Amino acid sequence: IEGDDGITSDFTLQYYSNNVWVDVDVVTNNTENKTTRFVDTFVADKVRLKILKPEQNGSIARIYSFDLFGK
Repeated sequence: IEGDDGITSDFTLQYYSNNVWVDVDVVTNNTENKTTRFVDTFVADKVRLKILKPEQNGSIARIYSFDLFGK
């Protein structure tokens, strides 16, 4: 758990398809220590969490857990 200033602000869930990264979900102006999101179904061999704005007012990303569940 971070102080409010250390929470990752902007990030995108992406999957890799046909040699490009495709956005699945985009989060902006996040202020929650734990973020739960639901996305449409997709099929992929590679996924990534791209950090666009690491902190509210800084440049250090703190990701303690990244969990992606599906079938």
